[in-house]
Amino acid sequence: MLTQNLLTFSRKQIINPQPCVINEIIRNVAPVLTKLIREDIELKLELSTEDSIVVVDRLQIEQVLMNLVTNARDAMPAGGILTISEQTIDIDGTFIEVHGYGKIGRYAIISVEDTGAGLDEMTKARLFEPFFTTKEMGRGTGLGFGNGIWGR
Repeated sequence: MLTQNLLTFSRKQIINPQPCVINEIIRNVAPVLTKLIREDIELKLELSTEDSIVVVDRLQIEQVLMNLVTNARDAMPAGGILTISEQTIDIDGTFIEVHGYGKIGRYAIISVEDTGAGLDEMTKARLFEPFFTTKEMGRGTGLGFGNGIWGR
């Protein structure tokens, strides 16, 4: 997995984007995610009724979800609730004007939320540094955003 992350990070791995129903990817990986968390953590899925078709590499989306769930588990040592949600939004000119970014179009959004303590301001400021990790030595890969290429 680390080798795969490094190859992706260095852009030498071939990705395989294909049209996929995003909720189907989430539902299919949910049993694996349940095994990654402890019994004192409840996994909730809040998926839209719309079957949003997106062009993605299915394995990369699954890997992102596994990394985010693993980090959420670590952020909730006393247990809690972990929610994965999906929704479809339309970005229009008003959104772009208000937020200062984006392209007009229809987008599927996956959100992962946990009831852990959250991140302090110093950690938030470093989230996207390529080798930053919140994990102690030997526990994280330090490949950005907490653990792995995606994460906490």
